[in-house]
Amino acid sequence: QGVHSDKDTMVKSATQPCTKKSHKPGASRSAEASSAARKRKGSSSSSSSAVSESEQTRKALQRARQQEALALRAEGKEYTPTKRQRKRKPKERRKWDERAASKLQAKRELGKKLRKEKKGAPEVVVVPIFWKGQAGQRGKVLTVCADVQRMLAEAGKRVEVDAGHKYTPGQKFAHWEHRGTMLRVEVGPRESERGCCTVARTFTPGEPAHRVEQVQVEAEGLVAELERLPALKEEEGDAAGG
Repeated sequence: QGVHSDKDTMVKSATQPCTKKSHKPGASRSAEASSAARKRKGSSSSSSSAVSESEQTRKALQRARQQEALALRAEGKEYTPTKRQRKRKPKERRKWDERAASKLQAKRELGKKLRKEKKGAPEVVVVPIFWKGQAGQRGKVLTVCADVQRMLAEAGKRVEVDAGHKYTPGQKFAHWEHRGTMLRVEVGPRESERGCCTVARTFTPGEPAHRVEQVQVEAEGLVAELERLPALKEEEGDAAGG
């Protein structure tokens, strides 16, 4: 009977279906997700511990500096904190700063050049006025201009004759006004025949000049008229105020 019973149990176990649960794919995915979550939690805890350590270091350094400042103030000294190292600017920002610095440098160089030109500019400029193609007219005008230049130079004035024919008289006036020469002597064809000239004084570049016509080409009268012109602005201001 014992033998038969063992055989029966073996047959039953072989013929009975397996009741063990099969492994489903969803269960594996949930297990992987839970393990990933545990890993993330571990990494976040480690990063938080790292941050807390850095924060503790910063606070300790801050307390040390505070104690140092209090000790120095107790001794009557002044505490000067060390400057932090600034972060480097982005590349585009650095390029923009370099361009701005180069433009500023060019502007400064131009300002220096203009100031140097104004410093070396003459006190009086003589501008001849004549028609192109009139050789005889041009010769007479330039002769009178040379006489004016000689007289003013003997009187101690820095004077220059602008006899170029590339620019018009108006362009020459504007050029010398912006260079700082506000006094000028104009000599035209009719004035050269009469032996006289026109004296003009500008107070602001680009504005109409104060003109005195029919001034004789004589050393005393010409110099006196040039010295009188700068006082016209003050006389006008007094008249306006009165």
